[in-house]
Amino acid sequence: MSGWRRAGLTVLPWLILAIVFLPSSLLLDRDALQPLGWRYLSKDYITCFMIWAPYTALIGWVLKRQSVRWPPTPQACLVHLGCAVAMTLVHVLIMAGFASVVASDRAFIPYAQNVVRQFLELAPMDLVLYTGVVACLSAWTAFTRYHERERTIAQAQLNALKARIEPHFLFNTLNALSELVYRDPEAADRAITQLAQLLRRLIDRNEHEQSLGEELAMLHAYASIQQILLGERLVFRWDVPDDLLQVQVPTLLLQPIFENAIQHGVAQLRQGGRVDLSVAADRDTLVLAIRNDGPTRRDTAISDGLGLGNTRARLQALYGSSQRLTRGFPDGGGAHVIIELPWRRSASQR
Repeated sequence: MSGWRRAGLTVLPWLILAIVFLPSSLLLDRDALQPLGWRYLSKDYITCFMIWAPYTALIGWVLKRQSVRWPPTPQACLVHLGCAVAMTLVHVLIMAGFASVVASDRAFIPYAQNVVRQFLELAPMDLVLYTGVVACLSAWTAFTRYHERERTIAQAQLNALKARIEPHFLFNTLNALSELVYRDPEAADRAITQLAQLLRRLIDRNEHEQSLGEELAMLHAYASIQQILLGERLVFRWDVPDDLLQVQVPTLLLQPIFENAIQHGVAQLRQGGRVDLSVAADRDTLVLAIRNDGPTRRDTAISDGLGLGNTRARLQALYGSSQRLTRGFPDGGGAHVIIELPWRRSASQR
């Protein structure tokens, strides 16, 4: 958070509090309004509450060095009690001086009497405000730490899931290439070149999200490898509007699904088949649909497997309940997987 924003968030609540309390005081305290005037009371209330803006920053500084936990330690109690008393005394002296200098002749009170009067009026309120500020800042600190902890756990989970997908994909690809080396060395050389390009893209992409265009470039490299392995038995068809290429999607989202579509679908058919990808936008949701040809599934209650299971877990960690992944097995054969994600463009396109 920038310094100006932090300062604004520190000052604004106290300014709002002064504005909220002022009208009621002007209406109810008519005895003070007559000798002092509304301008004096306005300045008095604004000054009284705005002093707490720098006090809030000071309390935050003290809390960083002496946090309040339950049960509180004697040292923490003494430190914060001392700070509360010192701030109250400074507040009283400032407001007494303000009253002595700014008050009209009709309402003039000597400084010493003003100190006693201000102490009796401000001390209870200041102690309550100090306790409230400590409670709010402590709650905010606890919330921030909890959020940071959750983010760290989610990041570690995503790293682990992504680390499981990449070796799985690499093992399967190398296993297929090992057979192609003896059967068609030239095709194997082309496939290894495509694999090297794909691995280079994976190494260069450390983020968990990338644009749909970048994701499709990685998928194209993978599809080229599979095209070399299966030849004319494999056909791809993509329907992706150009205006959706900058939408953010998880890195390596489509590859595990395409791998399943080929291995458990097209590759099982003697004549081969087709894998289709369509992308559409439905209001604030991005919908990706992958469909493939394949044998008819009699048992549709099969488990996800490593690739699809990890994809589900990654989507849950990234988007929570804002995402959905569904799959189905049509009666005519093949399968489809539909992914729904929040529609968010890359930072450069916002």
